[in-house]
Amino acid sequence: MAVQNSTEEVFTVTNQLSKETPQEERKDPVLPEKPMTAYLRFWKEHQGNIRQQSPDMGLEEVNRVVNHMWSALDHDTRNAYEEKCNAEMKAWEEEVARIRAAATSTAAPVKTQVASTPPSAQTNINPQGTVTCIRLGCNKPSVRNIEWEDEYCSNQCVVLHCDYVFREWVRDQSSKIA
Repeated sequence: MAVQNSTEEVFTVTNQLSKETPQEERKDPVLPEKPMTAYLRFWKEHQGNIRQQSPDMGLEEVNRVVNHMWSALDHDTRNAYEEKCNAEMKAWEEEVARIRAAATSTAAPVKTQVASTPPSAQTNINPQGTVTCIRLGCNKPSVRNIEWEDEYCSNQCVVLHCDYVFREWVRDQSSKIA
């Protein structure tokens, strides 16, 4: 993904300054754990028996056997697993919505712009209420970090954004001199 900015330079994902991998979005510790899918519940119930019967079997073989058992299930049994999964998922979604609604009503307002940030790279807020990285061209969720003020998704984006802001400042200074 390449983004053209006002300095006529192209920033791409490949011109990053280090080989460090971007940080993963952290899970919210307040939210409950997502419920298991119907297949995963079936797998957890049956893989133990298969391993007891054949302790020499590796994980791939166990997965293959459970997958075969799942595909051979009769319609009623499979529906029972899926109905239970759907009920748990609905309850989980309602709980998450309740927690997020309570958090947004009591949370401080989210900062939407940084002074040194160009207008095209303002902080974006997703419909889910999460803040995305402010670096031009990056739409990843920002990572909680006190040093970054929760505005970036990785160290790479911090460096690239600072480089961009510095180049814009130098360009502005040189145009004032000329």
